[in-house]
Amino acid sequence: MDPDRPLLVLGVLSAAGGLINLPELYHGNAWLHHWLEPVTRPSAPLLPVVHLSTGTEWLLVVLRSLSRSSASWAPGGCSKTERLVPARSAPEERGFQRVLRNKWYVDENL
Repeated sequence: MDPDRPLLVLGVLSAAGGLINLPELYHGNAWLHHWLEPVTRPSAPLLPVVHLSTGTEWLLVVLRSLSRSSASWAPGGCSKTERLVPARSAPEERGFQRVLRNKWYVDENL
């Protein structure tokens, strides 16, 4: 089995769920939200009801998009490729770097 297949399935299901529950901001009807109302109705009084204006929602969408684009750019823009050396000539890792190099020791029994 392809090791990326579960991620592909989760990605497709996530996209489908997002399309089903498209908010009114994007001219959707939030079908999934209304479909789950019978289940979530008992806990509804515990949560505050917040209604944002359309302008505020669009501002949040823009801010989220800017933060996502800067987060995807930052690792490539901040890495110093001239300081990279081959693993054979790199110094021995110490402390927390060793834990990170060994992937938190999670897959040690495999």
